[in-house]
This record gives sequence, C-alpha cells and structure tokens, in this order.
Amino acid sequence: MSPKKPKTGPVKTKDGTLYNYIVVVDAGSSGSRVHIYHYPEKSKHRIPEVNKSGNQWIEKVKPGISTFADDPKHVGKKHLKKLLKYAEKVVPKDQQERTPIFLHATAGMRLLEDEERESILQNACEYIQHKTCFYLPDCKSHLNVIEGEVEGIFGWLGLNYLIGGIDEPEKHNHGKNHSTYGFMDMGGASTQITFVPNATEVDKHSHRLYKVTLASTDGKNDATYDIYSKSFLGSGVREARDRYLDRLDKGSDGIYKDPCMPRGYKTHVPELDKRSLAARPQTPKSRLVERANEELSAQQNERFSFFSRKEEKTSLSSRDKHDDDSDSSDSDSDSDEDDDDDEKDHSEKKPEKEEANLEGSGNFEACSKSIMPLLDDIKNQTKPGFDFDVNHFVAVSEYWDLADGFEMGGKFDYNELSKKVKDFCESDWIVIENNGKEFGKFSRKDLEMLCFKANWMLGVISEGYSFPSVKDREDKEPEGSLSEFMHPLQTAEEVNGVQFSWTLGRALLYASAELSPNGSSTGIQLDGKLTYGAEVDGNPRPDFNPSKDHDHDDNDDDGYDLDDILSHKPHRLWGSLVFLGILFFIVYLLLGRVRRRQIWETVRTKVFRSRPRYRPVEEQRAHDAEDYELREVEDDFDIEDDDSDIENQTSKPL
Repeated sequence: MSPKKPKTGPVKTKDGTLYNYIVVVDAGSSGSRVHIYHYPEKSKHRIPEVNKSGNQWIEKVKPGISTFADDPKHVGKKHLKKLLKYAEKVVPKDQQERTPIFLHATAGMRLLEDEERESILQNACEYIQHKTCFYLPDCKSHLNVIEGEVEGIFGWLGLNYLIGGIDEPEKHNHGKNHSTYGFMDMGGASTQITFVPNATEVDKHSHRLYKVTLASTDGKNDATYDIYSKSFLGSGVREARDRYLDRLDKGSDGIYKDPCMPRGYKTHVPELDKRSLAARPQTPKSRLVERANEELSAQQNERFSFFSRKEEKTSLSSRDKHDDDSDSSDSDSDSDEDDDDDEKDHSEKKPEKEEANLEGSGNFEACSKSIMPLLDDIKNQTKPGFDFDVNHFVAVSEYWDLADGFEMGGKFDYNELSKKVKDFCESDWIVIENNGKEFGKFSRKDLEMLCFKANWMLGVISEGYSFPSVKDREDKEPEGSLSEFMHPLQTAEEVNGVQFSWTLGRALLYASAELSPNGSSTGIQLDGKLTYGAEVDGNPRPDFNPSKDHDHDDNDDDGYDLDDILSHKPHRLWGSLVFLGILFFIVYLLLGRVRRRQIWETVRTKVFRSRPRYRPVEEQRAHDAEDYELREVEDDFDIEDDDSDIENQTSKPL
C-alpha cells in the first residue's frame, strides 16, 4: 500500500474569510516533526483563532537532524524531503507562496559545534528555497537553534492556549490575578520548566524572567506575561543515563552492577568499554551519531510491542478464527503494518552477542540514591518559589509516557507511582518477560531502561523541583471539566482532546504579530529586543494570488517521486519486480516450443540487424606497399596510360 496522503486544507472559511497558513518543523534530538496550522485572516476574537487541531496535520522522520553533522549536504533530500512533501499536500497550492515555514532545532543541535549547526541549517534553508514555494525570506530568522528557555515559552503558550488560560482568562481565575498554568517538558537531552510566578516572586526575580507579549486583534487588549523559563541541558532521560553510567562501579567479576535495572538482566553497553579504555572520551556529537545508528537499527522493532511475537505464537489459532476482518482493517489504517513480516524475520536474525558487561541488581532505594548527585544542577538553580494556590503544572512528553505506562497518567500521585516503580525495579527480569501484558505499553528497549527513567522522573519532580509528594490540604475543585488542571501536577499527552506540541505556541506568536495593529510589539523580550514575533524588517507575507503557476523543481503532481518510492518501503518495489519476472517466465513457458523459438529469433534479429557483417581491418603499424597487391595496382594506375592501351588493342588486326 502506498503512503497515506493527507487531505488538503481549505483556502477559505465557510463565510469566505481567507485562511493564513504556517508550517513549523520541530527538529528534536531523536527526530523531526512538521506541524501545519491555519487561522482566519480576520478575527473577532481577542487573539487569533489558530486551529487547535494541529495533530491532524503532523508528519515525522527519524533520526534527528543533528545526525547530519558530518553530511550536511544531504539533510534536505534524506531528512526534510518527506516533511516538505507532506506540507505541500496539506497547504493548498494557491497558498504555498504566501505560507511561511520555520524550522526550530532543539536539544540535539545544541550539542553540536557552531560551524556544524550553521552548515546543517544553511543547507536545509537552501533546499527548502530551491525545492518548495513556501515563503522563506530570511534563513536566520526562519531556521535556527532555539534555546531551551525559548522552547519552554513556546510550550507554555501552546499549553495555555489549548486549556484556555490565554484566550479566556476569566474562566481560569485561580486567584491572585492568575489564570495560566505551568509547563513541564522532558525529552532525551534536556528538561524544561516554565511558569508565571505570583506577584511577590515576580518582584523578587524580575531579572530572571522573560517578558512575553501577545498583541490582540483589535489592538486594545494586549496581554503581557512575566515568565520564568529554565532549561537543563543534559537532564533529559538519555543524557542523564549517560552521566549515570559514568558513576557506576565495576564489580570484582569485572561486570558493572546497576541497581537501576531489574535483577538478572544482563547486557553489553559499549560506553562502559570506552570508559575503561580512555575515561570515556566521547563528545556530545559522537554520542549523537552513535545514538542515531542505534535508532536506525532498532527503529523498525520499536514500533511493535516486545511481547507481540510471543502472543502471536500462543494465540495464533484464536486470532485466525476471530480476527481476520480486524487484521485487514488494521492494515488499511496503518501504512507501516504491512512491514510486520519483514521486521519479524529481521528480528529473528540475531547478531552474535557480545559478552555482558552490565548486570541489573534491582534495588529501588540504591537507584534513587545513586541519581541524587545528578540532580544538583536542577536543585541548586535559583528560581522563583512555587505558590501552589495559583501555580498548577501540566507535564508532557516523558512525564506522560512514564506515568501512563504504569497506568497512572493524569493527576500525579508521587507515593503511589513510587510503589509501582519500586515493584518493577525489584522484579526479576524473567518475571517481567513472562508478564508481557502487564507492561504492554513499553517495548523491550523501554523496559530495559524503565527503572532508571522512572526513578529519574521521580527525582526531578521531588528533589530537583521540590514538588510536594502529598498535598496536605484539599485541592480546589471548581465546577466543569477544568478541575483536572487544578492539581499541583498533571501529566498529559493531549489537552482538551488535542495532541500537545510547542509548535502551536510558535504559530500563535506569529499569528498575533501578523493580525494585530500592534503586531510589532508581539514576541519574546531577549537581549533588549523582541524576537519570534513578526517577520524580520517587517516583511509581510505575500498577498493571496489564486490560480498562479506553482511549478518548481521536483514538484510532481502527487508529491511522491521515485526517491520517495525507494525510501517508502523499498522491499515492496523489489517484491513487485520479482513477481513480474516470475509471471513473465511462466507465460513464456506456456507459449510452447515453436512460439518461443519465433520470439527468440525475432529478438535476435532486432538486436543484431544493425551490426555490420564484417569488422573493418585494423590498420597495421608498419608494412611495405608490396605486401598488398591492390595497393600496388592503385599506385601504378594512370588514366592516360590506360586509354593508350585501349587504342593499341583496337588497332591490331584480328
């Protein structure tokens, strides 16, 4: 089956108002995602009506853009092309030349050297400008590496816009003139926290705060927020794991004992070998490349549960009887589903195992204690104090994935989650393997790291940020569906039914700057000037010009060319060619001997008919003229002599 093609968005609203589109690429450490948003060009609301259903228009690629540090020239064709093709299918052709595109890279790119970052971004910009019609007037403001604090502010804006704290503040009054919610995010390389402190803390920490302004559409109700935002690079789950491995002690048997892994689990960790040889000489870049290679090799298997093959063997007969229809419908709904057989066959070909150098000892208390020193960067950071009367936080990404994996997504309960994590960490690995359904939300790779990841999350919340483990007072429970957001901490994947992404906050800032008469005042105050609002130098997006020629390089009709076919399920292409070859051979045999001979003679005649019957004689290097009789005759030939001979012959008597 061919890759799914998204439905093209509308050009105008139902009442005829023109839509403005914006494309935002989130270039993260493990992969990139493109998000497409739109909003009416004119709005009666206080702030622009950016569509809150951006999850309908999302496409992703792996691994991260930072892995092109050594091959920046191919970042377009091998990484961005799929995302751009998707965006071109969503944004109407008449709108593409006036649709701005942004690429903001995060934690993975922050770990690279300046020259490497610039090379990747410049090549990416040139590719977008040459291969698409999207509006990209300035490379530096449209493609860049954003600081973690800015990423946190984008996330805070998107979160509060989805909840309603920005556009409907009167419905979210927490008291003390406070209507917004705090934002927490954790990825592989970094973790962020962003919130608006109470008035007392704002005065005390004003030099540590960012001033963010959203201009209103009527220019009369602009909103300004004093936001604390802090990112801790190296405190994401993967980077924290690397730092944790540095601190492990080797046992007397030469094997490292890991209390943050289930008992009995053994594996080989190449980083530990490198540490033994040269005190871990890896650079952030080399770790990124190494992880990219691991990601590519494990990418296929990660899509499926660790226990899927086991369940298939034990319940195959029942599935054959009852699930035929559901299997076929599933294959239609997921373009990757047809790869199951290939991936299972691939996974069964196990490479030779290296000798284990890491063994799990499964000790929850020891694990928690061992990660405490790694939390000092967060714990010792001077930051405004929390006022849980008005500060309510929503945590996303790893916070949600880990809590939900233990069936505890939503309201955060530290004590109950700690019990479940302790039970898991101190279980035997063989027991975990034999109870796949209990941990069905995690892949095998996730299960291997689950004890550490969960402990790290608990440590960041309780020790790093000093959140209360148990509320001693009764939580406020306002009427309506917003009560879930009034707890001190809530984990979430979706907000009011919409999948969360910080890219919505970026789109909101741009829309606010574009539609408001005070647009020049919209943005984030950085180093004394507003950024991430209006276009540089005030260049507006182009006017709408329908039915214009939109031809450009590599823009075919359906958005998918040969390169896309080869990159999307190449095994299907070769499988089709093999099938056609077999079919042709069978038909050839069925024709009979006489017809086969006729076909062969026809082909041979067609192929060889233009070939000369004799090959020309190659000129010899050195031969005398007398070696060739014809050459001698030609040399002595004379027209006058020849005529006289003829006359003499005719004058002789018979």
